[in-house]
Amino acid sequence: MAFSLFGLVLGLSLVEVVSGISLAIKRRRTVPPGYLTPLLAIYVLLDVTTFWGIAWTMRELVDQIWHALGFGLLVSAMYYVAAAHVFPEKEDAHHTGLDGHFDHHFRLVIGLVLACNVVLITARALLGHTVDAVSWWTNLAYFALGLLTIAAPGRKLRAAGLVGLIAILVWVFVGPA
Repeated sequence: MAFSLFGLVLGLSLVEVVSGISLAIKRRRTVPPGYLTPLLAIYVLLDVTTFWGIAWTMRELVDQIWHALGFGLLVSAMYYVAAAHVFPEKEDAHHTGLDGHFDHHFRLVIGLVLACNVVLITARALLGHTVDAVSWWTNLAYFALGLLTIAAPGRKLRAAGLVGLIAILVWVFVGPA
């Protein structure tokens, strides 16, 4: 039950980003898509999907329904808020463009996604899940790069940070389990 509830909200987070991508494609002639917001969208889509997969493997370990509901509510709400800020509202896109919107929202989006991962790591530790060296170093690189991307002073460094975060998430998908 708990997994179904927060799985639904995580799914809505994915829909929020995908609908933003669709709208950006439709408006590409009047609102240039840039490269930062699409990178941010890919990052959020991959992180939500990775989180969902890890949470699925943990569902058998959670014996307290209220803990699972609280955990699921916290994480799925943070992911949804992050997803809702990836793309601008229809009327805002024409004023700032997608890259301008990115400049105002990327710290919130990346910060919330990193916070979701902190909650996940904490939950796994509380459930007695041991972390191997590869996972430990992957998490360290992921959080360090995420924080550096948040603090990056320019668009090129932010883009490089997002590409690095995306590469880590792709590696998690295809690398060792």
